[in-house]
Amino acid sequence: MIEDTSHSHKQDLFLSKMIEDYNNNIIPNSSIYKKYFEWKIGVINHRSINLDEVYTMIDDATIHLENYYQQYPNAFSNKDEFINNDVWQKYKGFGKDKFIVSYYEAIIDELTNIIEFFE
Repeated sequence: MIEDTSHSHKQDLFLSKMIEDYNNNIIPNSSIYKKYFEWKIGVINHRSINLDEVYTMIDDATIHLENYYQQYPNAFSNKDEFINNDVWQKYKGFGKDKFIVSYYEAIIDELTNIIEFFE
């Protein structure tokens, strides 16, 4: 069997795991992110999220990320020499928290990108 290593396949794997972890309440303060995840699974349009909600989610994710960055100060310093097919390869320095750190980064990136729709 040939493994699909395409970028879109990796995005699908990431999104699937993130939604699964959200549904299993693995993401702290997950209720804050309800509309984000409704948007990601297609229940609502991103325009259904108001600007205050966007900033609340970004602020919460930022606080959590800063805590993880402090907890793992050298997480990004030990890079693999070669890029492999692991979606979470760059987060391996965060150990058991690699998934949640990647989720918070994705949430911040995506929500920051939709702020332009409010301007």
